[in-house]
Amino acid sequence: MTPERLKSIFAEDRQDWFKQIAKKNLTFEEVTVLIDIQSYFELLRLPSPIDRNTTIEKLQGDFLIIQKGEKINITNLGAILFAKNLKNFSPTLARKAPRFIIYEGVNKLITRNDIVGQKGYAAAFKRLIDFVHNSAPQNQFIEEVIREETKMFPKQALRELIANALIHQDFLASGASVMIEMYADRV
Repeated sequence: MTPERLKSIFAEDRQDWFKQIAKKNLTFEEVTVLIDIQSYFELLRLPSPIDRNTTIEKLQGDFLIIQKGEKINITNLGAILFAKNLKNFSPTLARKAPRFIIYEGVNKLITRNDIVGQKGYAAAFKRLIDFVHNSAPQNQFIEEVIREETKMFPKQALRELIANALIHQDFLASGASVMIEMYADRV
C-alpha cells in the first residue's frame, strides 16, 4: 500500500478533531463565560434567543456544544470559532491562536510587533483583518496636485489569505498555529 493509503486507514478510527471535546461537564452559565454566544448569533444575523433551551438547541445543532443531561460539553469547533479566550481551553487548543508579526524592513532582523490572538476565529476574524490591514505599509500616489495614500495590500486579498490559512491548517498538528508575517514589501 502507498503511504497515503496507510495514513487514511489509520485515520479512520480517529474521531474528527472538530467534534472532540474541548471542555466538558459545564453548566450553561459556564459555557456563556467561555464562548462568545452573542458573536455567534450576530454572525448568523439571528436575534439572540431569550430562553436558554433555544440557545442550547441552536449551538448544539451547529456542533458547537453537546448537551449530556444537565451538563454541556464544548467541542473543539465551538472553542476554535467562538472562544472568548483560547487560553481557557487546553494548551493544544490555545496554541492554535493566530500569531501576527510585523518586521521592520524586508528581513527578520528587527521585529516591530509580535501579537498572539486570544479569541476564537469567527468571533475575532473581522478585527484581525482590520488590524492586519491597518498595520500594512502605505503607498503614496501623486497625480497632478493630489496626493493619495493607499495600503500596500488590498483588504480583500488579506482577508482571503488569512481565511485560507486558518481554514486549511492541520488541526491535528499540535504546537502549530497560523502565523502572519508582514514585511515592508510583502505578507
